[in-house]
Amino acid sequence: MSTLVDIVEIQSWTHLFMTKSPILYDEQVREFYYTMELTEDGSLNTLIQLKHELEELIVFVIKNDAEITLLKPQLAKAHIEGPSTTEVQELRMKNASRLAQNVDLQMKLIKAHDTANDRLTL
Repeated sequence: MSTLVDIVEIQSWTHLFMTKSPILYDEQVREFYYTMELTEDGSLNTLIQLKHELEELIVFVIKNDAEITLLKPQLAKAHIEGPSTTEVQELRMKNASRLAQNVDLQMKLIKAHDTANDRLTL
C-alpha cells in the first residue's frame, strides 16, 4: 500500500495542503464560534456576519446621505424657481372663468338642440 503522500499526489489533492491559510487568532475564533445563534429558518448567525451586515448598512446610509445632500440644493432651487402664490391664484381664476364659459356654452348648445328638435317635431 502506498503512503499517504503518494495517495495525495495521485489524487491531485496537493493543492489542499499547500495553500496558504490566514492565521486566525484565538479571539477571532472565540468570537466566531461563541456568538453563533440558530435562527428559526435553521441558518446560523454569527457576530462576524452581523458586523458585515452592519458595515453594509452603514455604507448604504452614507450613500443615501450623500444623495440627499446633493438633492437638497436642487429641491431648494426648484422651490424658488417654481410658480409663486400669486401666479397660482391667477391660474386658478382663469381656470374658474373658463369653466364658467364652458358651462355657458354647453347650456347654449343644449338650448340650440332643443329648439332644433322642436322645429323638427312641429
